[in-house]
Amino acid sequence: MDLQRPRPERIILAFLIAPLAPSALAATLTLFDGQPNGGYPQWFALFAFAAFPTALLFGAPAYFLLRNRLEPRLVYIALTGGLIAVAPCMLLVIFGPAPEFASSGQRVTVEHGARTLWGWLEALGSISGIFALGLIGGFTFWLVALGLPGWKADDPPSALDG
Repeated sequence: MDLQRPRPERIILAFLIAPLAPSALAATLTLFDGQPNGGYPQWFALFAFAAFPTALLFGAPAYFLLRNRLEPRLVYIALTGGLIAVAPCMLLVIFGPAPEFASSGQRVTVEHGARTLWGWLEALGSISGIFALGLIGGFTFWLVALGLPGWKADDPPSALDG
């Protein structure tokens, strides 16, 4: 199987830019949640601060593990981005400490240190949102690493590359 190989500088650039897209979107969503917040720059910085280590700690090994095994298609890269984004959250939800009691609205989410059904559903909702943001990060990675559709990753740099 002859796999398309992006140039190394495009991969580095993709790892630098990909976490910024979901961070920007997540920060934008905080503007519409109806809550007083610290403003867009603070939320963007917070989300980027979480996204970059995740992209490096989980994304770099995933890239090196999968680069010779899968064709670099949008669907594979976007799904990998989603999985990379939710990996730390899933680890915290499954293995992290839980309070003795917690509730959300009128529903008990943690009782006697164990999640209730509502707690698991709430966690699933949060993880789904983070997965969606990871899909956007994966799409951004694909766009930067492999270029726009119709470009070839091994083409020599052109005026469009900057």
